[in-house]
Amino acid sequence: MNSSRYRIVRINSDTRTSGTPTNFTIQFNDNDLQNVSYYTVKSATFPNLFPNVDGRNDTNQFTWFSTAQGGNFTVTVPVAQYTELELRNTLATLMTAAMAGLPGAPVITIDLVDGKFQFTSSIDTIQLLSVASGNLMGDITGITEDSVVGNQVSAAHPPALQGEQMVFIHSRQLNNSRAVLGNGRNVSSFCEVPITVPYGAIQTYVMMEDDSNVIFSGSINQASLNIRVRSPDGTLLELPPNQRLIVTLKAWY
Repeated sequence: MNSSRYRIVRINSDTRTSGTPTNFTIQFNDNDLQNVSYYTVKSATFPNLFPNVDGRNDTNQFTWFSTAQGGNFTVTVPVAQYTELELRNTLATLMTAAMAGLPGAPVITIDLVDGKFQFTSSIDTIQLLSVASGNLMGDITGITEDSVVGNQVSAAHPPALQGEQMVFIHSRQLNNSRAVLGNGRNVSSFCEVPITVPYGAIQTYVMMEDDSNVIFSGSINQASLNIRVRSPDGTLLELPPNQRLIVTLKAWY
């Protein structure tokens, strides 16, 4: 690109005219962004407050099979950020409550060697179910395949509690020079941000400034922008209403 004159454009969700911190509209003054040749992304900043158990597509519904009771039990794990121990304790409490008055509620332990969840019942044989068999929390709890039926059964893998590893920032007005293949809801993405900080910390991502970072090419007069934050599968992500997303662009003339 040949432009050498630019203006810094700081998009702050706190100054939105409508919406939420991750799904909002921002208005510009009439003369702010006139005759822009192209935009580049400078940086993006937001708190990593996307919990590792978020209930997306009911993935906080845990289901297992009890032979003694002749059927499945399902419990709902509250949406939150969990460690392995916290998730184990929460599951154990919910499973015991679900089988209140019935024999055979499983005891859950964490294998000290491989970190897998192990379920033990002294008087019942149980089966751990995968997502394909109706346990929508199977992948999160490491149950990627159905277990055998027995008094002591283990998940196939340790729990997957890493949470979001990448988020996509979208704007229909800013993506005409970029194409994202895959889920149709990600075609308006103009910035991909890897999550590199722990839950609760501030994620700041500074983009490389070169021609590959051009997100809009062609003269445009911009009066407003719609901004959304989505997961890799296209799901709209949310931040608490008192948090903010800041995206800094360069508008080149």
